[in-house]
Amino acid sequence: MLQFHLMSTHGLGLKQKRQGDFEPAVNYYSWPSGKGRRAPSMDEVPKAINYYDNGVAQFDLIANEILRVLESKGYLNDAVVVFTGDHGEMLGEKGLFGHQYGVSEEVLRIPFILQRRGYTAEEFGGWSMASQIDIAPTILKELDIVPPSVWRGVPLQSQAQSRLIQFQQVPQVGVYIADNSESLLKYWKDLVTGDEYVFDISKDPSEVVNIAGQIDRKKMAVWRSVAVGSAISGVSSLVDGESR
Repeated sequence: MLQFHLMSTHGLGLKQKRQGDFEPAVNYYSWPSGKGRRAPSMDEVPKAINYYDNGVAQFDLIANEILRVLESKGYLNDAVVVFTGDHGEMLGEKGLFGHQYGVSEEVLRIPFILQRRGYTAEEFGGWSMASQIDIAPTILKELDIVPPSVWRGVPLQSQAQSRLIQFQQVPQVGVYIADNSESLLKYWKDLVTGDEYVFDISKDPSEVVNIAGQIDRKKMAVWRSVAVGSAISGVSSLVDGESR
């Protein structure tokens, strides 16, 4: 197993100056942050987006070079290759920059790409949504290894089924209601204020309209119980304040 942790897109990652970079660019991690890192002025917003996009372009180049070297050494003749991340990023949505300020879609959505090199296998099961905890069992399935029974994730090669997918960014806890229907609902509760939110992500990806008042109380009670019951208590149990 080989693992490469690339920081190209992260605000703390080193950016190499390249011809073709988006300019002007500014590292928004240098901006003050309190209850949220915000742009000093609207003129700075495009610069911050350029900075992030330069990181994405750098990641593409480095990842391509890593694959080229591995292939030249024969490591990819029969291999599972996975690309993924640990969090998304706010780039001005709701006026915020960064990833540690809430549970907005921009923060929770991450890439997941699985490449099969030198072999074929069964197709994925048509899941409408997956979780980070599904990545490890999916890799083990590719290797024909039975995952530990205590793992809660599922191999994505299995047939899709309804499930609740949990998320948390202290003090906000919630679940996606993934039932493979046309609507993908997202429930979350702020444990400090007690406020509850439900969004139909399939129709309202920017989370503008809170439809909590339209949801059956019994359903809400189930979602609340799962979200709150599985919450990690205390900021000290999280690393870097990021979603887990």
